[in-house]
Amino acid sequence: MSDLVFFHDNEPVTSTPIIAAETRNDHASVIKLVRNYAADLEVFGPLEFKTSTFETSGGVQRREIAFLNAAQCAFVLARI
Repeated sequence: MSDLVFFHDNEPVTSTPIIAAETRNDHASVIKLVRNYAADLEVFGPLEFKTSTFETSGGVQRREIAFLNAAQCAFVLARI
């Protein structure tokens, strides 16, 4: 099992793929939720997005992920 919380730029965060996996939701739904509530989430700190790659049976895919601090994560979890 991977860590649920890790340090990114010296801050404890989690990521949208972790939230999706742990809540048994698809990542597309979680990242859409983050995008829809971006202005509200930024009240708790800056949002950071990046593009990452991951393996599928069809080959390497790319997706956008977001890093969320504890308050941002709680906000998103309350809306899943």
